[in-house]
Amino acid sequence: MPERTEPGTIEVQETAETRLVASGATLEITISGQAFFSGDEPFKKAEEVRRCVDGLVACGVSEDEISIADVDLSVSSGKLAKASTASYRLSVRLADLSRLGPALAAVASLKQAHVSRVVWTHEGVDGVRGDLLGRAARSARATGDRVAAAIGTRCVGVKDLRATVTTSGGGSTDLDRLAVPTAMRAKRPADLAFSGDSGGAGSLSLGHSTTLRIDVAATFLVSPFGSD
Repeated sequence: MPERTEPGTIEVQETAETRLVASGATLEITISGQAFFSGDEPFKKAEEVRRCVDGLVACGVSEDEISIADVDLSVSSGKLAKASTASYRLSVRLADLSRLGPALAAVASLKQAHVSRVVWTHEGVDGVRGDLLGRAARSARATGDRVAAAIGTRCVGVKDLRATVTTSGGGSTDLDRLAVPTAMRAKRPADLAFSGDSGGAGSLSLGHSTTLRIDVAATFLVSPFGSD
């Protein structure tokens, strides 16, 4: 009886990618105020916050889409009662991207406010991700079959399969932990300024399409023809 030969292996890498266009966005707005208020009080009592909210509402943003994400207190004397400034961070959800330009313009007209970050919302990412994974896996198998045939063997199984997701807005992430929405940040802290007194020097990345890419690395088991 002939001795049974253990299968060898070949490694293949394939990539599939597509462009995702944002369906909505969330603005993070930082506002410098002269007085500290907590809870929902800033909407009523903080003049700078109220002015920003009124400007956003005037361009079609609903107050229900605006919330206080955080409040920072800067104390100059070491006593809470003598706080020098308060910094309010607003979160503004925009389901309709046609309001993005007017909302940015409204914030830019205020000296005490600037947009620090734009987070894009992409719908249907799970489905697109699954389709890409299937496409990359099929390409890997087809390449594996061609390579195996070229060296006089055939693929008889999969030893290992790894997939990595990469987006243009960030680094690699595990396939089941793709962050959605994708955060689009300016490259330098100085670039985050988007305020009325910036003189146009500041800039904010507003490209609302993202490349979703899946890299598949597969290790196939191969055996010579007729070795079964």
